[in-house]
Amino acid sequence: MTVTAMRQPALPIATLLQDDRADLPAVLTDAVAALKARGQCVGGVVQYWGRPLPNGRHEMFVTDVVSNERMRLDTPGGADATACSLDITAFGRVSAVLRDHIAQAPDILMINRFGLREAEGHGLRAEIAEAIMEGIPVVIVVPARFFAAWEVFLGGAAHVVAPSAQAILRWSDMVRGPSRAITMPVGPRHGHGTSIYT
Repeated sequence: MTVTAMRQPALPIATLLQDDRADLPAVLTDAVAALKARGQCVGGVVQYWGRPLPNGRHEMFVTDVVSNERMRLDTPGGADATACSLDITAFGRVSAVLRDHIAQAPDILMINRFGLREAEGHGLRAEIAEAIMEGIPVVIVVPARFFAAWEVFLGGAAHVVAPSAQAILRWSDMVRGPSRAITMPVGPRHGHGTSIYT
């Protein structure tokens, strides 16, 4: 899959293809920090993986980029488990965080992924659609095997962005216009429901 030319996309959505060649959690974390340093309001969540589990998988977490709260998404079934299942309670919290951030109309919204559940019509599909309908620029991770389903969901070709913080910043400039860097630091915020604005 080649990265599309940096032209104005039909929808303000940056698609990052997930593969083994890029450390996307680090890329997204760096991009969030750089966008905030530019004075942009960033909402959403970033997904990353923790320690290996006995079943060969890894712990799965997301971090709220506003409050810095970490939420574990998987519920391992023990040492003999062969698979991890989604923690429905944690998923509900992620959904609530995204809806809260969408309601505050951030400059950029990070969404952890369009994965199997979303491809099947479930998961965070409604939250993704809500952000798009509100016209909020979205950065989202899509595993390559679900890319076709993602384009079906979008109703057209996805705008693929290279997996780097610099590429995300260029995309942000393209869809929102260049932002002037500011010297005031964006400090951590605490608690669900707090404003994502400085």
